[in-house]
Amino acid sequence: MAKRPEKSDVRGRITKRLGESTQGPGAGYSVSSAVSEPLKRKLRGRWMVREHLVGEEEYLARFVSRALRGMEIEGGEYAAEYEFREGICLKRVVIRATILSEETSSEYCYRLRVASVWDLEGTGFLSIRPELGYQCTELDGEPTAVKDLDEPPEPVIVAFRFEGDSLVLEEGDDYKRLERLN
Repeated sequence: MAKRPEKSDVRGRITKRLGESTQGPGAGYSVSSAVSEPLKRKLRGRWMVREHLVGEEEYLARFVSRALRGMEIEGGEYAAEYEFREGICLKRVVIRATILSEETSSEYCYRLRVASVWDLEGTGFLSIRPELGYQCTELDGEPTAVKDLDEPPEPVIVAFRFEGDSLVLEEGDDYKRLERLN
């Protein structure tokens, strides 16, 4: 007859197994309301992005090099805000700059607005699925390109944590540090 494992051995194996299965996004672990409600309350409100890096590069510099194809600019500004409501997150982004050329300069403005559905995916991850949105580019106050969100994409899993009064969002090499506005 096989020897029965001690209770502490069984408890250790179960705890280890549960710990392994609840790590990371999509682990299938449901967060209890006792844990999720305080986290959701802490997330709710308006947050301003104070630092945004992609890899080691500032987001504005990356945007200029890719979207503006390295055109010479003056006075670049980047502002992004997240507003977490019950189950909905509104994201607002504005990038402004003066594009310089040999003959003239143009005022450039890029706007992005997205409404997403969000929920907790474990205790340190958010599931965010954009539902509707648009992006618009203007030169000297005149729209040059407007694009609506095509089909809602699959949900994106974003890691989050609180560092003091800041909220940190990380998705791959995209890092944002946000501060509460209200």
